This record gives sequence, C-alpha cells and structure tokens, in this order.
Amino acid sequence: MIETDYLILSVVICTYNRASLLRLAVESVFVQEISPDCYELIVVDNASTDATSEVVEQLFAGRKNMRYVFEKEQGLSYARNRGWREARGDYVIYIDDECLLPSGYLEAAVRIIQLHNPEIFGGQIKSFYDFKKPEWVKDEYYSDFLDRKTGVLSHSEYVYGGNMGIRRDTLRRVGGFNTNLGMKANELSFAEEVEFQQRTIESIPDLKVYFDSNLWLYHHVRKEKVNLKWILKFHFSLGLKGLEGFNAIKAYKSMPVHRKMIRIMEIIVGISYRIIRICARLFILVFWRNENYPYWQQYLVERIFGIEVKKIGVYYAEIGYILLSLRKKDAHG
Repeated sequence: MIETDYLILSVVICTYNRASLLRLAVESVFVQEISPDCYELIVVDNASTDATSEVVEQLFAGRKNMRYVFEKEQGLSYARNRGWREARGDYVIYIDDECLLPSGYLEAAVRIIQLHNPEIFGGQIKSFYDFKKPEWVKDEYYSDFLDRKTGVLSHSEYVYGGNMGIRRDTLRRVGGFNTNLGMKANELSFAEEVEFQQRTIESIPDLKVYFDSNLWLYHHVRKEKVNLKWILKFHFSLGLKGLEGFNAIKAYKSMPVHRKMIRIMEIIVGISYRIIRICARLFILVFWRNENYPYWQQYLVERIFGIEVKKIGVYYAEIGYILLSLRKKDAHG
C-alpha cells in the first residue's frame, strides 16, 4: 500500500440527480488499496433536486477525508471549477458520477504522478451494463481509448474528463474550465475538457499529458442510452457541441461579413450533400450491407450517425455562430 505524509490526490465527483449511481461510485472510492491519508473525496452536487445530499450524508458519516459541496450554478464546468477550488491535494482527479473504480485505481494514479510528474494524465474508460445489452451494441460505442498505448501524448491528443487527473496549480494557472461549455443538467454538450487542454498547451508550451492504459475505470451505461434515437441525438450533439464544432467556429471570429455570407451558402450545400449521402447509405444498408456489419443497427450507428449526422451537427454549429455574429454586428451598427 502506498503511504505518504501529505495529501496527493483530491478525487472530485460532480453529480446531478443520480443519487443511486453516485452511491456506487463513492463506494468504489472507499475500497481503494491506498492509505486514506493520500487522498480526499469531494462530491460536488450541481444543484440536484433528488436525494443526492441525503445519500452523501449517509455515505460520508464518520469519514474524515470526505466532503460534500453544493454548487448552485448549473453546468458541469461550474461544478468542476468548484471542485478544484475546494481541493487540497496536489492533483485533482475527476471521475463521473456513473463510474466505478477498480480497487487499484488511486494507487495507479499515484505511481503515474511519482514516476512521470505530468501536468495532466488520464486513462481508459470501459463501459459496463446492469442489464442484458442487445447483440448489436458494441462496447466501443460507450467506451474511450481502449486501443491507445501508454505514454506521453502529442499536443493534438487529449484525455477525457470521465477519467482525468490535473495538477491543481495548473488548473489555477489557466483558470479552470470554460463555463460556456460542457453538460448543463441533462443537456448533451461536450468539449470543455479538450478546450481546457488546448488553453493549457498555449500557456505551458512544454506541457506533459500522460496516458496510462493501466489507469482504467468502468463507466455505467444507462439503459436509455442503448437506443438508436438517443445515439442519433448523441452524434448530432457531438458535432454541434463537441470538439469539431468548437474548432470549426474559431475561424469566423475575424472573418469579414462577405466571406461569412459565402460560407453560409457553402454550408447549405454541404448539408444537402450529407443528406444525399445518408440516402445513399440507407440504400446500401437495405441492399448491400457487407459482413463487417452483421447487424443493420451497427451500420446505422457507424456509417450514418457517426459520420454523416455528426458532420451535419458541425455545420449547424458553424451556421449558428455565423448568424449570431451577424446579428451582433447589426445590433452595434
């Protein structure tokens, strides 16, 4: 067991209306094979309206290294920022309220810190289910980085917020997460952790981001997600409010008005082209689907939702930003 005479880790779980799942996540922290003197657990309640506070109070009874914090500003980025501001450890580890940690998780995190001293680190996110999943569902639809190798990442690679550790001084230095990004209640929105890492790279040119495949955890897949309608919405939202959409709108901040108008026409053409591709792929789905997709749902998810619908989401992000910037310009004369 790793033991130190100082607080290395602050484990932060941000939660909203998931009391039953939160219980499992918290209990998985309790069974860690590491001295309680090495870490603290902070649960940030992001304005939940269920029994979250009562569940946490019950779980934390008699435990000195556990704290509950209520954050009234709705949004995952607000909750994460509150977490690192409350933290006392050298590093802040963020895990989702739907996660389960293997018993050696925190010990693996401490080893990464001691051996590699990164500003940011992360690992694999593996899906698990509490129901019998349909045969067409692949774990990779809900998991991340299962095939990534251990090592220092390039500045074009990132770790995700469901399994991410950050030096607390680094969070303070760059101001934490952008509160305009990220989930708000049950609204699908993304990219806050990637935008944070992009900003951090700009502030710290020699930034070290370390990925370790041994730092893995389970992420619970709710039954409502194993549904084609939900997956369709997810991929559209991933384009609209994810990394690709976020990066796409950067170019428009200094673009002249006439070029923006031209771009609107290009986007309309682009959306029309994607709709034609969707129709063509649906034709293939019915008549020529090959052995790579034994289930028609897999072709729909991987070839239509994951490519065409996601790209349409990116187009919507672009055109929405352009129209908003034009309205602001008109308002200011």
